[in-house]
Amino acid sequence: MKELSLQEKMSIKMLLEAGKKYPAIAATLNLNLRTVEKWGLIIKKGGDMNSPMGCPRTGRLSTFDKCIKDQIDYYRPSDKGWGALLSK
Repeated sequence: MKELSLQEKMSIKMLLEAGKKYPAIAATLNLNLRTVEKWGLIIKKGGDMNSPMGCPRTGRLSTFDKCIKDQIDYYRPSDKGWGALLSK
């Protein structure tokens, strides 16, 4: 699946503001309906239209409490391969 350009996302936004429905936008821009729906919802919620794809930059388990990360570090040596790797 190719990543949409900012121009394509702006086109979706303009067509939504003009009152067009998702199927009409998908047909006009020659895009997948699900892709248009996804970006339409992001746009309606005021989300970042230029957000990068992939894992968050903060890393795995970044939103977890420190005590949980400490427990993972405690158990990992006794059971190789258990738990996600943490960046120090």
